[in-house]
Amino acid sequence: MRPFILISLGLGLSACTAANGDEAIFIQHNIAPPAMGCSFSSMSNEPYIPHGRYAMWASDPFFLYPQMVSKITSMPAMIEQRTIQARAAKIDIETTEPALSGISGDGITHFESRFSSAIAPNGGVTDTFFEAIPLAFVEKVRAAKNVVADSKRIETEVILHVRITGDLDGNEVTSQEWQYPVTLTTDMTFSMGACPLAVGTLVPVGANPCDVFQENLDGSVGCCTMGTELVCPGTVAIP
Repeated sequence: MRPFILISLGLGLSACTAANGDEAIFIQHNIAPPAMGCSFSSMSNEPYIPHGRYAMWASDPFFLYPQMVSKITSMPAMIEQRTIQARAAKIDIETTEPALSGISGDGITHFESRFSSAIAPNGGVTDTFFEAIPLAFVEKVRAAKNVVADSKRIETEVILHVRITGDLDGNEVTSQEWQYPVTLTTDMTFSMGACPLAVGTLVPVGANPCDVFQENLDGSVGCCTMGTELVCPGTVAIP
């Protein structure tokens, strides 16, 4: 039975690619985590973010939360064999302004980000997440644009080129190349004063519940200053 299954899968994948001109995994959106916590439902009607925003003073990497759909079809008896095991995202970061053209290299603008998610056939939907902008890249952007703690609004846009790869019963499958724009900005975080802030200070946190340095649907993060660094969200003195 094993040789027959491999031949059947190979024919199915070849026919799908040749007929539709696309790959076995389709990336739909960058999902917006719900405000009450960092959780996902893998439902096709989840809110999504069409354009990312990320604080240049981040101390955490930028993560993507893509929603993936399987383009593989299956009879009921073959569901497990036709389930895609998504393994990694191959990422290229494109800079859009000449001042950043010197930032490049493996591990900074070209790298693979590993994860593990299963995508069932027949239109199965799965949410996942992985690192998409490393801190080493952000540090180079800060240096190139002379960003300091009291910088006024400074922004630059990058474009993430993402291709997800996976395994389908021993065969490698891929997604289409998905492009996602992200604005790196100093405008998302703001200093409320020196750390720690006064007792009773309310620190606004309107960012992504998975990472305060990423914008979710709206809002900024209140920070405090420790030397030349921003601490986000700002720390408050204990009474």
